[in-house]
Amino acid sequence: MDIILNNKDNSNHKERIKIKEDTNIFINYANSNTELTIETSPNTSIRVLDTSKNTKNIITYNVDKNVNLIINKLSIDCSDTLTVNIKGKNANVNINNSIVNYKDNIYTEKFIHSKEDSRSNIVNHALNMENSVFRFIVDGIIEKNSSNTYFNQENQIINYKDGDSQILPNLIVSNNDIEANHSAYVGSFKEDYLFYLMTRGISKEESIKLLTRAFLINSMQLKDEEEKIFNDIINSL
Repeated sequence: MDIILNNKDNSNHKERIKIKEDTNIFINYANSNTELTIETSPNTSIRVLDTSKNTKNIITYNVDKNVNLIINKLSIDCSDTLTVNIKGKNANVNINNSIVNYKDNIYTEKFIHSKEDSRSNIVNHALNMENSVFRFIVDGIIEKNSSNTYFNQENQIINYKDGDSQILPNLIVSNNDIEANHSAYVGSFKEDYLFYLMTRGISKEESIKLLTRAFLINSMQLKDEEEKIFNDIINSL
């Protein structure tokens, strides 16, 4: 089943969706203040492609047992708040979140593991293009009943200019039988990477474009049509 969510210029919109079968969700919000809640049924696979722009959405996923949730997001100027409640055993969550930032924005995420044998892997990448403020605030909460849980978050922000960028990665763990990791990097593209590409006859401008594309989407496992959509966004920057 396919669900297309396309909410533009609606400053006060609430929506709740119940997923009962394997589903592809395409989110394309613009100038939006949407409150979206997605409830999953057990034993389903949900794949989300999000290309929102200039949003302050509040999005919640409630993940049941044996659910496989994949979110690939490439957005522009988002101050969204994302909450993922991992409520079922054997749930598996993979999130690849890339943001291109021009204005002052804060992106907030909360991942709550409340059952055993669950996994989540989060990759947050942002390009801060101007002298703007950008923040990643990422909370991983692993509750007492969440034995044999794996939680990983990897956060990076690349400053194109002199942006005020900051990453606040937090782990709150109430169970010793888990594996939890987090990392954070704020800086610019490494000169070694640029130098290597330029020694291959690639101009500095094209080298930066290649690094930009790799940074934004290389961690994602995209289908051909999804990769084309994301490449079109990157080429328009």
